[in-house]
Amino acid sequence: MNAHDALTLLVLVLTPLATMVAVRIQLRGQADRDLYHFHRQRLEARDATLRAAYVKVLRAAELLTNAVQDLGMFPRGRPHIERSEVFAGGTAQTVPLFVPIPRDDGDYSRAQGFMDTSQQVMSEATIDLGVEHEEDSCLAFFDEHFDRPFWRIYVEAVSGSGPIPDLDKTLGQMRDDQKQLAALARQSREAILAAPTSASRWRRMPGR
Repeated sequence: MNAHDALTLLVLVLTPLATMVAVRIQLRGQADRDLYHFHRQRLEARDATLRAAYVKVLRAAELLTNAVQDLGMFPRGRPHIERSEVFAGGTAQTVPLFVPIPRDDGDYSRAQGFMDTSQQVMSEATIDLGVEHEEDSCLAFFDEHFDRPFWRIYVEAVSGSGPIPDLDKTLGQMRDDQKQLAALARQSREAILAAPTSASRWRRMPGR
């Protein structure tokens, strides 16, 4: 076998091997890109969930602030029409009648509505954030600066014991605390996203 034949044979042997290596490199690169994009999508979905959860916390704080404001305007409750039940006649088949009676106060339904909605959105936020970690400074701040002040004002209002002490001060403080709550929400979200995860090494592909 002369040199030309040997070279031809070598080319015939190596060409399929080179093709196989090139295909394997291409497939590996595509797999890495697919895995990168998969984890990138998971990270974006996680970020969206966190954003929505913290928006709910801010919404809950706003609702409780509105509730305290309403209690400040109507500490004895809003005026309303009460439907009083009366009976005409004395038979067992008597149909009750409802007579509207104006009341000057006693209706706390608006403040209670704010409170109910706040509890609902806060419950949803707590569930979403609880998946990420057990303790959250944003949730702790909400509890101390919004939930507790609201219940103190609410109890004092419905007890009818007189003017609510420090109501204007409490309301002003809650409005100021909404800004700090928003800052804590941003910090908490960024801290969660920056924490190491099993997919951290896929957040950025080599050479990008």
